[in-house]
Amino acid sequence: MKVSKTALYHWQKTKDLVKINVSKDLLMERIKFHFNNSKEIYGSYRIQKMLERENLIYARSYVSVLIRQMGLKSILKRKHVVTKDSNTCFVLLNRSSIEILLL
Repeated sequence: MKVSKTALYHWQKTKDLVKINVSKDLLMERIKFHFNNSKEIYGSYRIQKMLERENLIYARSYVSVLIRQMGLKSILKRKHVVTKDSNTCFVLLNRSSIEILLL
């Protein structure tokens, strides 16, 4: 039987490791749990980090594919930008006195 040295060494190195086989359904259930637990805010990056804390190591792109397959969409929060300030206060400095003008 011909086996390459690389394959032999890899087998010797990993034969005693306990491998956890997590089904796709369980993974999708954990993704949905974290998504709902975050009030539908977390995206694939944060959910992947939460899965890593549970020792479920998967690529972010794979988590993203599963999220899309389940039809989950995260809520994107935008930063509120003030376009007009109605209570603008300007301070004008004169040599003799300080005047405050409200516009």
